[in-house]
Amino acid sequence: MSLYNTVLNFAGEHKKFVKKISQLTDLKNKSVLDVGAGSGLFAQYLSEYTSKITLLDPSKSMLDKVDFKCKKLISSLQNFKTKNKYDIVFCIDSLHHLTNGYNGRTEIEKGIHKMISLSKEKVIIIDPNIHTLKGKWISIQENIFFRQNSTFYDGEDYTIALRKYKYKIEKWKSFYVVVIDVNY
Repeated sequence: MSLYNTVLNFAGEHKKFVKKISQLTDLKNKSVLDVGAGSGLFAQYLSEYTSKITLLDPSKSMLDKVDFKCKKLISSLQNFKTKNKYDIVFCIDSLHHLTNGYNGRTEIEKGIHKMISLSKEKVIIIDPNIHTLKGKWISIQENIFFRQNSTFYDGEDYTIALRKYKYKIEKWKSFYVVVIDVNY
């Protein structure tokens, strides 16, 4: 494990996120696309369930930190073009980054629809709930300290964006967990 991932792993709850995903859907031998994969920390834990993992991130330097076998694609979700579809598309703690430098809510909604178009079965989104203390802290870190101009969705925003789909929203710890069934 890289030093970067070791530090992140110490600070975060990455194994718990992956355990949560494994409770929401069967991952065994499924093809998985990790949107906003960064250094691949979440997907590394998913590799216990499947070897068919593709990481998507706009940062080559982040993907260079990945130290397990997987396919790595350098692109933002907005610019990602493929004919491939994946059984499961997930976006953990990254949805709000779709807005960095873009029109917030519009980019998130377009990003959600793009993830749905890339999935054969389910899209799973886990992103901070800014109505919790931890969620507010994440928002402050990213928007004040790191100046990323991130927009965070809340439960009502997801309800509006997903009105055409079969989905479930759950508040879990300091996060929203959104599961979209693309085969409804």
